[in-house]
Amino acid sequence: MSELKDQGSFLKWVVVASIGILLAVGIGGGGEYVYQTVWGVKTADVRREVFEESKSFVHGTIRDIENLSVDYAKADSDTERAIIKQTVLHRVSTFDTKELPEHLVTFVEDLRKGDLQ
Repeated sequence: MSELKDQGSFLKWVVVASIGILLAVGIGGGGEYVYQTVWGVKTADVRREVFEESKSFVHGTIRDIENLSVDYAKADSDTERAIIKQTVLHRVSTFDTKELPEHLVTFVEDLRKGDLQ
């Protein structure tokens, strides 16, 4: 009977140790996965917001819209103008137009109204 008790307690010890090892490995290896799926998305969102508020992003977007306005003025066909219009409207859809110079604000508003030919 005492042998069965000893075997039972040894078996419990092995099971507890195995669970402990599995948890340690799971937390160590799987913990990174859990962290990335739960917190990684939020971290990426914050990084994106910071980037979109940075000077380089703002100046780059203004430069791109400026170049697109010149391309729009030089466009030879309605198809080219339509493509440029969609590109400009897509770029400013997530951009604070208060950052744009006045002539580009007017350009974007005219595109939205359909006043440009």
